[in-house]
Amino acid sequence: MPMSRWLTVCLTPLAAASLVGALSLTDGKTRLSAAEIGNSGVVTKPIKANTTKARRDLEAAAKRGKLDAQIKLARMHALGVGVEHNDAKAFELYLKIITNHVNVRPQDAQARDLAQAFVALGNYYRTGIPGSNIKADPHQAVSVLRYAASYFGNVEAQSNLAQMYLDGEGIERNARLALNWLVNAANKRHAKSQAILGDLLWRGADGVPRQPKKGLALLALAQQNANGKKEARWIEDLYAGAVAGSKLSERLGGEKLAASWQDRMGRPESSTKTADAKPVKPAVEAKKKAPAEKVDQTEKTTAAADLTQTGIEAVPAPRQ
Repeated sequence: MPMSRWLTVCLTPLAAASLVGALSLTDGKTRLSAAEIGNSGVVTKPIKANTTKARRDLEAAAKRGKLDAQIKLARMHALGVGVEHNDAKAFELYLKIITNHVNVRPQDAQARDLAQAFVALGNYYRTGIPGSNIKADPHQAVSVLRYAASYFGNVEAQSNLAQMYLDGEGIERNARLALNWLVNAANKRHAKSQAILGDLLWRGADGVPRQPKKGLALLALAQQNANGKKEARWIEDLYAGAVAGSKLSERLGGEKLAASWQDRMGRPESSTKTADAKPVKPAVEAKKKAPAEKVDQTEKTTAAADLTQTGIEAVPAPRQ
């Protein structure tokens, strides 16, 4: 669906009321939790505009229609960097960004920045803004995030949308559709999605058959791609728990799959590994005392796209 039509059908009916709510909050005292800010998908670059002159220059650039300046300005208000913290003002700015850039296509240079505005707006709809007229609206959040996930292919939107499908938040619970979005994000080396997908395949769920070898492989790759101590810690715990409950054949199969997926889904060798992310220990080494088992030799390890063999195809990229 073209963005202009999507805005008319899905977003415009709520835009006016939302802006009234945003403008009614001027004290700048309400805050999203650290976890919610971390899930916004827009806090990806340091904001250096922490002086009055720098802020004014950024505001001037934003008024001239510079999308990157508009995004940074909205982010500043969301985080309280260089300006007084004001989520409602950030919401207002993100909403204006989206409505003023309806002609941006996925292949355009501005698409990445615009997708960040969609993700931030979607997460504000997901949580609401305390003390304002902007209430939590998970149905609208799903609509906004789905658009960013499908039209722009934004990885944070895909991951957040998958979580909403898993939790039945704003939409009927559907593990298969959640898996679909996780596959998209996992293929882009998104550690959180790789870990959640790996855990799903390790355990199995309604409509998702248990595939322990693929689950272990994804959890191992997620450890490589973890960003920061907090993410690395919970992914490591998931992996350790899976290894502890696995069979030798499952661990060996998982190691082979992880090796075959390394170039496509693992951390590139040329990149600098985060100091917080621990190297992946071979699962077999982690359980030296495990009883000997016959290894399943039929396991396919040429998995350039073995994730699609879960029985769920990933959503294709939009036509250019």
